[in-house]
Amino acid sequence: PCHARKRTASSFGAPPDLLWQCMRKSSCFVRVGSASKRKFNAEQANLMGLHSKQFSGLANAEAIDVRPVKAGEKESIVLVQSHAKASRKQRPGSLFVSSGIQKCVKRGLKRLDREILGKHYRPELHRLSRLKLLKVQRSFRKKRPATRSRRAK
Repeated sequence: PCHARKRTASSFGAPPDLLWQCMRKSSCFVRVGSASKRKFNAEQANLMGLHSKQFSGLANAEAIDVRPVKAGEKESIVLVQSHAKASRKQRPGSLFVSSGIQKCVKRGLKRLDREILGKHYRPELHRLSRLKLLKVQRSFRKKRPATRSRRAK
């Protein structure tokens, strides 16, 4: 059975709105795009990589991200979430919890649905996290070499 997570304060004990107002203009994670001048964000649990309060991993009490991880030849998919215990929010090393997701499309989506919808964990980001999971799974596909017929010259 899936149990809903307890609502806790944001990462640093301050209200999320106050944290966002502090980080909005002066954050070391902000990257400005060269062509579009759009602001991107390199935070650890930023789902879309955009500099926005909705996707911020530090300013939200419940941060979420789906990302690919490559260790040598092995590629895997990881779901990153904020830790459920409030005491872990004060420790930067254990602020986020990573758990693996299957590469199989059907199983991976089922696991993501269980983690987000089943536990009521940021349901407004459910659709975006599904899309990102599908993009990550698609990026793992290898290109097949084009086969040429030996007879045709």
